[in-house]
Amino acid sequence: MDRELWINGSFTLIDPLPQWYCPTCKKYLLKGEKDEFHFVETIESKNIRKIKGWEEREIFDTRYRFTGTLKCSNPSCKDVVIFSGTGSMTYAPKKDKSGAVYTVEAPYFVPQYFNPPLYLFEINKDCPEKIATAIYDSFGLYWYDESSCANKIRIVVEIIMNQQRVRKTSEKKGKRLNLHQRIEFFERKKPDIAKHLFAIKFIGNDGSHMGKITTDDLIDAYTLLEYSINNLYGNEVKGLEKLAKEITKKKGVRSKSNRR
Repeated sequence: MDRELWINGSFTLIDPLPQWYCPTCKKYLLKGEKDEFHFVETIESKNIRKIKGWEEREIFDTRYRFTGTLKCSNPSCKDVVIFSGTGSMTYAPKKDKSGAVYTVEAPYFVPQYFNPPLYLFEINKDCPEKIATAIYDSFGLYWYDESSCANKIRIVVEIIMNQQRVRKTSEKKGKRLNLHQRIEFFERKKPDIAKHLFAIKFIGNDGSHMGKITTDDLIDAYTLLEYSINNLYGNEVKGLEKLAKEITKKKGVRSKSNRR
């Protein structure tokens, strides 16, 4: 996944929008509808302007809220996405007609909500529906609430354990196993993937502590999750596993050479 794209989701009205893909067709970029983008200064920001001693250097105290519409550039799709968020002021580079670069004051905006949510990574088409749905639900939380998003990703790991039929209770006493213990059981079958799921679980645990999770942490979790999903449910990977099992079972090649 493109880490830089999702960590730096802010934009100005000077530069093109980030390269967000349509969540409906997943093939074409979303384009901003200029006539449907609106932003207003907050009342708190306006009150700051009334304070005696307001100076130009204090432009960073300016605060906005915005709403806008994005439209798929695919002629056969043209679906729309509504998004909103907050804004402030910054100094941004701009080119004049001669190509010379100079600095201007410009509003910049940080998205907090997309409807429908954007795909932070493409979910494998062979991924079970319940898992895919939970992942997509987490995408909707990414922009607005890092802690809730981290917890939702942790829930995805729990659903994976259920789908993989990992036991929920201990073998002897029948005591309910926590997620860490269930991943330990899963590790016996898929050690490489289990180590990724352990890491996701730890990030999810930290999501329970307000202010401890950052977007960097979430991208780490999604990177590990994407790898795990592709390796668990990707047809190519499953095909290779099947091939390896067949050769191992026969303790040699599957068929005679067809060379002449």
